[in-house]
Amino acid sequence: DVFGRVQRDHSSEPLLDYISRALSQGHSDYPMMSGCTRFMLNPQTRVVAVDLNNVAGDKTPAGRLKTGIMYLLAGQIAGGDFILPQYQDEIRKNLPPAFHQVAFSRINQLDQEVKTKVYDELHNARGIDFIWDALDTQDREQRKFGIRTVLSTQYLRDYPDSILKSANTLWLLRYRHDDIPLLRDHFNVPEVTLRRFLKMPEGPAPDGSGVPVLCIFRVKSGTLARILKFTVGPLE
Repeated sequence: DVFGRVQRDHSSEPLLDYISRALSQGHSDYPMMSGCTRFMLNPQTRVVAVDLNNVAGDKTPAGRLKTGIMYLLAGQIAGGDFILPQYQDEIRKNLPPAFHQVAFSRINQLDQEVKTKVYDELHNARGIDFIWDALDTQDREQRKFGIRTVLSTQYLRDYPDSILKSANTLWLLRYRHDDIPLLRDHFNVPEVTLRRFLKMPEGPAPDGSGVPVLCIFRVKSGTLARILKFTVGPLE
């Protein structure tokens, strides 16, 4: 037992006792994570939504930690199986044969299509660095496996610089005048395009053609910015 006598920094509490206490407190604070998760999707499932409205924390440090944990847990619940195609040999070896048909039906489906994880209302995570760091790392590492990560919020300034630097696509329904320098200098969007978009009316166009949206795409040859119409329109 090489850690039996190790103590926490600036404390007389043994390290193992601290870990035990932290785990016990976590089980108490987050009952949903205190046992085994039994959650399996039908292979025909196309959309999974996880509502965090009643589990997000407040603006206190403890509340912000809770919000962060819930966001990351929701991503794991809804899209944790997206990485399974990478481990088909291990799954086939360790999973009882009785479950192979349903499991590999799902895995084969995931292996053949682009998967998308959408995190909405991320202004609630503003200033909680460990969430953004985890999402940034997740996005960079999972792109090559056909997994797209969509991060949605109300204002451009809600995103930290690290996310904006790694983003390859932006869809903007509206932005502020003070966002123009960022979009012009960081994403190389012509200022005339940015100012033209701000002069367009908000919401659905009177002719029914849709809602204006500024789309910014980073491609190998540079940046492509276009003002398009979202024809489905908003439903408030």
